[in-house]
Amino acid sequence: PAELIRGPVRERLVDGARNRYQSGWRRSLTAMRSERYLRLLDALEALVAADLEPPAPGEEPAPVTIGSAYKRIRKAAKRADAAQDEDRDEALHRIRKGAKRLRYTAAATGAGKVAERAKVVQTLLGDHQDAVVSRTHLSQQAEAAHAAGEDTFTYGVLYQLEDDLATRSREQ
Repeated sequence: PAELIRGPVRERLVDGARNRYQSGWRRSLTAMRSERYLRLLDALEALVAADLEPPAPGEEPAPVTIGSAYKRIRKAAKRADAAQDEDRDEALHRIRKGAKRLRYTAAATGAGKVAERAKVVQTLLGDHQDAVVSRTHLSQQAEAAHAAGEDTFTYGVLYQLEDDLATRSREQ
C-alpha cells in the first residue's frame, strides 16, 4: 500500500535495476566484440568439428535414468534436512537443480506424471530461491538507503514479504 512506501524506494530498486541491466548489457556487447570472445568461438567451432573418439568399453558413463535422478534428489533432501540454517538455502537450491534434471529426464522418457511432479517441486524451490536472492538484495539496498539518510521502513516490509514467501515455499 502507498502508505507503507517511505522514501525513494521505487527509484532505488527499479531505476537501480534498470541501470545495472543497461550497464551489464553494454559490458556484454563489449565482451562479445573482444579478441578473447572471438577466440572462444573459434575454439568451440573446432571442438564441434573435431573427430572425437568414442569412449573405450567400460568407460562409458552410466545413463541418466529417472531412478538415478530421483536418488540424487533424495540425497540432496537428506543433506538439506541436516543442514544448518545458514546452509539450508543452498541445500534447497541444489534440490531445485536436481528436480529440474529429473523433470527433463522424465519428460524425455515419457514419464509425464513424474515430470509434472518434478516441475511442482522445481517451481516451489525456484520461488524460494528468488525470495532468498531478493532478501539479500533488499538488505543491501536498505543499508545503502540508511547510509544516504533515507527511511528504510519499506525495505523491512518488502524483506518480510520475501521471507514469508520463502517460508511458505519451504513448507510446501
